[in-house]
Amino acid sequence: MPANASIYIPHENIRLGSVFDDDRSSGSPGVVDLSIAGQLVRFNLMSKNDVQEHVNKFINYIQSLDMESDRMEDAITAIRQTKSVIGLETVLEFKECPEIWENLFKIAKHFDGYVFSYESLMLPNGGVIFGPLLNES
Repeated sequence: MPANASIYIPHENIRLGSVFDDDRSSGSPGVVDLSIAGQLVRFNLMSKNDVQEHVNKFINYIQSLDMESDRMEDAITAIRQTKSVIGLETVLEFKECPEIWENLFKIAKHFDGYVFSYESLMLPNGGVIFGPLLNES
């Protein structure tokens, strides 16, 4: 199954290309294309018009989960601050290409964002707020 992730960022007007030393934006400040293992890995910025609806749905999803109330509050507080969302597009898998994972967290750290992948919400340092990865950390 291809790698799947989103990054939730508490800032507006971000430039994805600013994360990398070279300019990898593909003509748009909201898109960065990387070549990893000979395949395209794209990070793209969600349209500002779609962010709030997406965040509201994600908060509803979080509220539907069975978890400790403190963890739920932490997750909702983090996501409620979201002003930008970055998605990942690729046919590659994390296990076969750890460089995807590394770049995902590089972007999250640069923008003080939170990564959602494997049904888990993570801090930019990889700490897990909730989800199955909590049991693996």
